[in-house]
Amino acid sequence: TTLFRSFGYNSLFSTLDTLISRLDDHVHMVEAAFPGHRPVLVVHSLGGLLARKWMAHEGNETRAAGLITLGTPHRGSKLAAVFSFGLGKHIAPRSKFIHELIAQEGTSASIPCVSLVSPTDEAVQPASSLVPPPGWKMRLTPAVSHFGMLICPRTAKILDEALADLEANTIPTASSESQEQTT
Repeated sequence: TTLFRSFGYNSLFSTLDTLISRLDDHVHMVEAAFPGHRPVLVVHSLGGLLARKWMAHEGNETRAAGLITLGTPHRGSKLAAVFSFGLGKHIAPRSKFIHELIAQEGTSASIPCVSLVSPTDEAVQPASSLVPPPGWKMRLTPAVSHFGMLICPRTAKILDEALADLEANTIPTASSESQEQTT
């Protein structure tokens, strides 16, 4: 049985540190409710960047069983210029936040990490920013929009397959295999 818990946030009126702290609190809540079980983080867009930053904090990576991102701008997005308020400014390709995440890529994740990528994601520009860090597995989804990924049944099927692979331990960890692309 799979249990999903949602974690929502307001990207206009929150800070990165506040959201990362709230994510940590949320993971603590899940750990308390299900002792001995590590959650799989399934995140969309900026949520993927927040989860990566959370995992970089000492000890957090061992608290998760895996990370699956959908439409995450791993290298930032030039469209951040349109959203220069709230958290939008942090996803600009040259932002301090993005540079810190890229600098942390040298330390490969010890948990399975998968990035689901739509070939027509209009919100992440350039498209090369969708490419996950080295060692991650990348899976292409159907050609849907950035937010369409969240409601597309075929994308949900790919997500379900990634979760099953993770549960069956067939997704290699970033530290054990280089990036692979599947369709």
